[in-house]
Amino acid sequence: MDRQQEKRICFAALAALLLLQAFALADELTVSRLDTSDYLDHFLIIEGVTHAIEHGGNPLDWFTESPFGYPIIRNYQPFAHVVTALLYLALGKTIPLISVFVFVRYLAIVFLPLSFFLAARWMELPRWTALAVGAIAPLISTNSLYGLEYESYIWQGYGLFAQAVAVHLLLLTLGLSFQAIRRGHRPMLAGLMLGLTFVSHFVYGYIGALTICVMAVVPDRGAPRRSRIFRAMRIGAVSVLVSAFQLATLLLDRSLINPAAPGEGWKADSFGAGTVLKYLLTGDLLDYGRLPVFSLLALSGFVIALWRWRKTGAVAGVQTWAVSGAVLWTIILFGRPAWGSALVLLGIPREFPLHRVIGGLQLFLVLLAGIGLCEIAGAIARRSRPAVAVAVAVLLLVPAVWERGGRLARSRHFHQQYLSMIADEANSLDAVVKAVKRRSGYAYAGLPATWGNMFRVGGGAQFYLFLISNDVAATFYADHAIELSSSMMPLFDDLRPEDYRLFNVSSVVSPPLRDTPPFLTLRLSAGRFRVYDTPATGYLDVVDTVAAVPADRNSFFAINSRWMRSGLVAQRAHVLLDFFGDAPAALPRLFPNDPLPPSSYSAPPGEVSKERRTGDVFEADLNATRPAFALFRMSWHRNWKATLDGRPAKTYMLSPGFVGVPMPPGTHHIVCRYQPDGWRLVAALGGMILALLLVVGERFGRFRPVLLSSSEKNGSKSCGNV
Repeated sequence: MDRQQEKRICFAALAALLLLQAFALADELTVSRLDTSDYLDHFLIIEGVTHAIEHGGNPLDWFTESPFGYPIIRNYQPFAHVVTALLYLALGKTIPLISVFVFVRYLAIVFLPLSFFLAARWMELPRWTALAVGAIAPLISTNSLYGLEYESYIWQGYGLFAQAVAVHLLLLTLGLSFQAIRRGHRPMLAGLMLGLTFVSHFVYGYIGALTICVMAVVPDRGAPRRSRIFRAMRIGAVSVLVSAFQLATLLLDRSLINPAAPGEGWKADSFGAGTVLKYLLTGDLLDYGRLPVFSLLALSGFVIALWRWRKTGAVAGVQTWAVSGAVLWTIILFGRPAWGSALVLLGIPREFPLHRVIGGLQLFLVLLAGIGLCEIAGAIARRSRPAVAVAVAVLLLVPAVWERGGRLARSRHFHQQYLSMIADEANSLDAVVKAVKRRSGYAYAGLPATWGNMFRVGGGAQFYLFLISNDVAATFYADHAIELSSSMMPLFDDLRPEDYRLFNVSSVVSPPLRDTPPFLTLRLSAGRFRVYDTPATGYLDVVDTVAAVPADRNSFFAINSRWMRSGLVAQRAHVLLDFFGDAPAALPRLFPNDPLPPSSYSAPPGEVSKERRTGDVFEADLNATRPAFALFRMSWHRNWKATLDGRPAKTYMLSPGFVGVPMPPGTHHIVCRYQPDGWRLVAALGGMILALLLVVGERFGRFRPVLLSSSEKNGSKSCGNV
């Protein structure tokens, strides 16, 4: 078989693999806004980006009303969302935004084998080995560990949209970086891709950056170490240009970001050495619930690389890197139970979700499994016929194909059942959504930890997810619990009227209640659903402040939980959370663990009248009977600006994390609006333009493409007979 014929056959096999992927995942194109995963939040972000672009706003800095008006886009990776919005606008809005979103996420899953194939080729693996890597990649199975498996991306999964896009960028980054560091080819392009990986998913950007550092220092006869380190530094410099706007914002806002989601410390800390080693030994990182074929192939690739090193004293560059990467990310996946604060030495902050580096480990295990599969097939081909080797390779894939096909079939069945049950209650659901939207404020359909988890629609999704999917501000659920105030959601008590007022919960949606709290008024009965009005009064209020308490993100929850359980909430008496040491001098000071003082007043400090909202501007007339604070029920952020009687007013953080504005007695007019940081957009565009200019200059300066792998140039037949 000549080289051109082999190339055509390999590409035909790759095309067949992609078509099979597209067919197997076709049901993903039929989903709608009725998502039941993180995809809900991702689509809300995309809607916000699109709205900002259409109305001349800043697509990289705006607030979303749910949950509690925090500017999530500032701290969450925006690349995938911005690309989706721009694609929608580029199509002239002829296709609904939700359809564009569904199509982008579908392609992100379908083309995973192609990105693995390209990365493997750029890492100078032979075509057939790269094809084996691409075939194995979509067949990973774990016990829903947030890795590269289908469960992270399909409809009945976690909805990890940013990760679905970032894994492609990471693969291309690593392939380009391999060429850049070993050959000196296109380091600027590799840096651009690494920067885009960071702004698509911070964890995957970190995986790429640290892996490139390892590539630069591990032994490699392909290039001197000094040259490798210098090239890695060039890659890093360009990536900083592209991602600096996002990294800088994370540093600026770090004091306001949750260190970890309550009750889910394992997501920040990872699994521990014992659990990770157990997963490796049992094959659960690649082959959960089936024969550990891929895990054994990865072990074979690992052993082959070590055996060659022992025999010859040298290992091919990609094999050295694959072994080093697998070892590195296994060790890091051990997490804080194994390494504790020592991880800071690797630049890993406390809130870093360490469990997500499983994607880096799986990536290198797939590379090793592809190498192992091709070596085994090549050995068979040399002793028998190529057809026998191909048959063996295909048979090794059958258990994984069968198991993954069953997983997709179950997701498809559940999705069809869900849509059918939604259709059966369509009239009642439409009536509920319209009724809730008629009243300003937030809707409540139970908490995830209480009856909200049992109150479901369509036999599957919790009702609060259904509300969110229909553009209802249902603030007591947040997949991306970035802001500090989201940690207070589980403390909401639906039997206390003061909690409804505190959080501006204006509507309750529930099944028929046996014992309806007396302060709830039935507004609508539709099928099995009830909508109730609550004592909520609006986004703005007049409150007292009893003391100032030094606080930071680590003490935030403890201070606020004590306040929530006290009688101060009913008295509209708050504590000022002194994050920055600038509390008004007149307020009494407390230490974080001091008992909270009672309120000195029996009567409320004032009332609100004529509250109104115009777009993103909130305003009201206030009447304060004594020195008090205006409470704006949005998560405090420095970009929330307030004017009192037409003059700029300083804002403070009041319990449970909302915006507070001090005011003297009398009648006042307050206006609150979110003011974006313009420098973020300027820095993002400037960094991208400069990086692109460097890439173009590099391309027309001295770039020479590498068309063949080094093994093929030397006439190597490794796996070439298959």
